[in-house]
Amino acid sequence: MKQKKFRELEVELEKLRSNTVPLDEVTYVSMLFGYLQLTGHGVAAAESVANRMNEVDFIHPSLKRLINGFITSLKTLEKFDALPNTTAILKAYIPFNEIATDIRKMRILAFRVSMDERIKSGAILLPNTVDDEEDIDIRSL
Repeated sequence: MKQKKFRELEVELEKLRSNTVPLDEVTYVSMLFGYLQLTGHGVAAAESVANRMNEVDFIHPSLKRLINGFITSLKTLEKFDALPNTTAILKAYIPFNEIATDIRKMRILAFRVSMDERIKSGAILLPNTVDDEEDIDIRSL
């Protein structure tokens, strides 16, 4: 890809940051492979994305290890001037994206289950909930 594409990627990522869109597993994987698609910036930029991803607490450790192992392999291939072409990198993106999506789904499901348990136990009260014992006069609302 050309330098122009790198600038376009940076503009899109800046839009995410300026709108304070929280980055999750899928976003980090997409950023990482976006940088890998760019010749001249690839592995070093992808490594910086992986380092930022490692600092985030909610991302599953297995995904972090998978990404770090992938980056280490790419750095080794880069030493021998044997980096895969952009088509091969794009093919590798598909399973990484599926793994990140599945991990995000599991994290969200676990959050929903824990919230449901808290609501059922009474630890969290939902707004606009009314006890059965209270009589409400609709005209007063």
